[in-house]
Amino acid sequence: MVGCSQKSVAEILKKHRLTGTVRDLAIPGRLRVTTKRQDNLLVRKCKKDRFKTATQIKAEVLSEYSIKLSTSTVQRRSHKNWKTEEWARVVFSDESRFLLYTNDGRAYVRRMKGEEFSERCLQKTCKFGGGGIMVCGCFCWSGVGLLWKVSGNLKTNSYIDILENALIPSVDLHSLHSDWTFQQDNAPYHMSKGTKQWFGEQKIEVMNWPAQSPDLNPIENLWDHISLRIQEKSPSNHSELWNAILRLGIASTLTDSIL
Repeated sequence: MVGCSQKSVAEILKKHRLTGTVRDLAIPGRLRVTTKRQDNLLVRKCKKDRFKTATQIKAEVLSEYSIKLSTSTVQRRSHKNWKTEEWARVVFSDESRFLLYTNDGRAYVRRMKGEEFSERCLQKTCKFGGGGIMVCGCFCWSGVGLLWKVSGNLKTNSYIDILENALIPSVDLHSLHSDWTFQQDNAPYHMSKGTKQWFGEQKIEVMNWPAQSPDLNPIENLWDHISLRIQEKSPSNHSELWNAILRLGIASTLTDSIL
């Protein structure tokens, strides 16, 4: 009747039963201590002198702008200088489409003269991959998060639905608490006003992702691994394709429709 998942209905009823309201509860954790403008200031200072330490930049900012920052805050605003423990607090995310049929490209065949169009020497193909399944997932230092099966085209509302029902439970699953950063690319529904508002309300820090840059998101390696393994299994329909995706090391799953 209301167009949301069964899980969402259950959570809202549970919240009302326990608190007497359906409003979002306050999320614990420290507020972000710098503004977007201050973040840009820190990045400019880092680029101006690559040999300055975070402690020196912190002192400059305090002296010139009377902004009190911790050394760790300065370090977190410059990803290039991050250490392992800082990257370990990042939750990487991405969407990927797995096709039912794939074509690896050029194929070679041994044939006799005049057999160019013989059926025995031709390889059948399927345009557009025969359809496929789009998924949205995330992972962090401690493991993978929940996998979401996407139906239709992603827009702001459907993306926020994924964040609420897959990202937040994934963060809870790995006990990241409030000290974590979310990574996403610059897809339109990622950068929309509604999505940014949601992140602000949830007090989630989102990593700045440069436009028109090489895709260095490590989750791409996971998608590539799954794609290669799916080709080995040769699924013949969408049901077999979805089951193959689930069996390839991703145990926790959610879907926007009842399975």
